[in-house]
Amino acid sequence: MLIITGMSGAGKSIALNFLEDFGYYCIDNLPVILLDDFVEKIVKKTERKIAVAIDVRSSENIAVIEEKIRKIKEKIDLQIIFLTAKQEVLVQRFNETRRPHPLHNWQLKNQNVLSFIEQEKNELGALNNLADILIDTSFFSAMDLREKLSKLLDIQAKSFIFLQSFGFKQGVPVNADFVFDTRCLPNPYWEKNIRHFSGRQKQIIEWLEKHKSVEIFIRNLAQYLENTLPEFLQQSKQRAYVNICIGCTGGQHRSVYVVEQLHKILSPQFELNVEHRDVVDYVV
Repeated sequence: MLIITGMSGAGKSIALNFLEDFGYYCIDNLPVILLDDFVEKIVKKTERKIAVAIDVRSSENIAVIEEKIRKIKEKIDLQIIFLTAKQEVLVQRFNETRRPHPLHNWQLKNQNVLSFIEQEKNELGALNNLADILIDTSFFSAMDLREKLSKLLDIQAKSFIFLQSFGFKQGVPVNADFVFDTRCLPNPYWEKNIRHFSGRQKQIIEWLEKHKSVEIFIRNLAQYLENTLPEFLQQSKQRAYVNICIGCTGGQHRSVYVVEQLHKILSPQFELNVEHRDVVDYVV
């Protein structure tokens, strides 16, 4: 189990989101008073990795956390990661996001972020002293923090690559990273005796395999992805998902066939997941 804690604005939300993307069961702002019950009823009864964010929002209970942590470490494997940053950096981040500090009290006047940061630093002193890992994010981007956590926790940060067919009639998938258009290829829709089949079925597969232009299109696209994806994944470090979307008019024939063929060609090099958004298979 991990406890993610530290100064507001130092990157706890980024850390928690990263861990969740890679399989951790994450709880944000768990009240300290519930920590014992959470360990007994959840942590000790699951094999999943768990990360819990505890911060100044639970300040009324933080005074008792040192004793709780000591007892919990006798029962389970527990690590505490404390995120911090230089005072001026935290102030800048709050100014940029225009969000109030968690200690902000709208009923009191003449308050400033610096006073909240000082108060928070004092209240989190016990957690700071208990930390197994201290990370200063002053000069970190979000990507830097994710990469740091990946190395510290030995997380193999791989991306899930999705090959998705779709029909332009129903719109381009909103989560697309790459979009390729197969409407330039011969269209089996105009063959009335086979139009009700999909690109996963023998009738369409055999029809499309007769056309040299389809073979060339798939070969060129596969070569492009083989050359491009490694660099794209390297530049997009810690990216959890990559969506490669292949479209045709209705999402039933050409795009489906091309996705299936790309999966066969690229599978030895990449871990791929196939989705057909708009396909309907005809049952003989």
